[in-house]
Amino acid sequence: MECFKSPKFEILELHWSTESGITKYLRTVEMSAPAVKLVTVCVKEGKNIVGALLQGGAVLDITADLKRSGLLKSIPFATSLHNMHMLDFLRAIETRPDVLESLRGKILQGSFHNSDVIHANAFKLLAPIIPDRNVFCIGKNYSDHIDEINKVNAQKATTAASGQGQVTPAENITVPVIFTKAPQTIIGHGAGIQCHASITKWLDYEVELAVIIGKTCRDVSEKDAMSKVFGYTIGNDVTARDVQKKHMQWFKGKSLDTFCPLGPAISLASDIDASNLRIQTWVNGELRQDSSTSSMIFKIPRLISELSKGFTLLPGDVLLTGTPSGVGYAMQPPQVLKVGDKVRMEIQGLGTLENVIIP
Repeated sequence: MECFKSPKFEILELHWSTESGITKYLRTVEMSAPAVKLVTVCVKEGKNIVGALLQGGAVLDITADLKRSGLLKSIPFATSLHNMHMLDFLRAIETRPDVLESLRGKILQGSFHNSDVIHANAFKLLAPIIPDRNVFCIGKNYSDHIDEINKVNAQKATTAASGQGQVTPAENITVPVIFTKAPQTIIGHGAGIQCHASITKWLDYEVELAVIIGKTCRDVSEKDAMSKVFGYTIGNDVTARDVQKKHMQWFKGKSLDTFCPLGPAISLASDIDASNLRIQTWVNGELRQDSSTSSMIFKIPRLISELSKGFTLLPGDVLLTGTPSGVGYAMQPPQVLKVGDKVRMEIQGLGTLENVIIP
């Protein structure tokens, strides 16, 4: 059997430009251990597959390997994976962690068929996952972001102030602030963020670590919470600040179409320690946000535990964990996103998420 061998481990960087579209290239990084990054790609009209990123920008079709190995027949509810999204994959492997470990081993060892490798110019990258219910979000989870919100609200420096213009010290927030975004807002790396000019004049960005749930759970303790995590990706909680304020709550201002870019891939939780990752945003090359996930007020185990109280979490649920300081409306003077702006976000070890504002 001829197999593809990949002795090197590199991060796939995906960058967007209006002139050339998506450009894929590799950046070698120092890693304590090789990491698996899973994607959803479209290989032709009407056919999507789940794959793993490989050296050179290629993707390994892991659904083909599942079928060939016979593992497909052993996975409940997975009678056909010829057109599969990540949500289908997570549901299929929930009760078979050995299947995921088998695939992970083959990917890291490079022990797979050449025929399963899809070259970089033969697929379109999609959002890595789209849940079939709302994206769960955490507000006010970085103290420096709370401070900048309070400063704007206290000075009433802009009509785009968050929430109801309240000043709430970080120490007064004793439980996570939870809201949701509609799943129809999700787009992938390189897709355009619509400006919705007839609806909002205050378009803003928020870089966030996105947690992907991998197991059905309810009433989870903080001690057990991390065992329910499948992986991580980058999220942009795009917000229409004026709409957010007008409606006196956050759903509408955060749920316009294209307002939740996710990507470019899902890094497995077993490969990433998400407790201390650098998290950054650039707009047109200007660094706007620069912090660490270690600065979260409520850490990931607490967030999962609180959200799961009396409420069942499902494989494929997406949890955005809050944004640090540096959002546009809190700058002096306030900055809004406009057509043509390039928003680039990075989280250490997870890659780059980049989108352009479009009409």
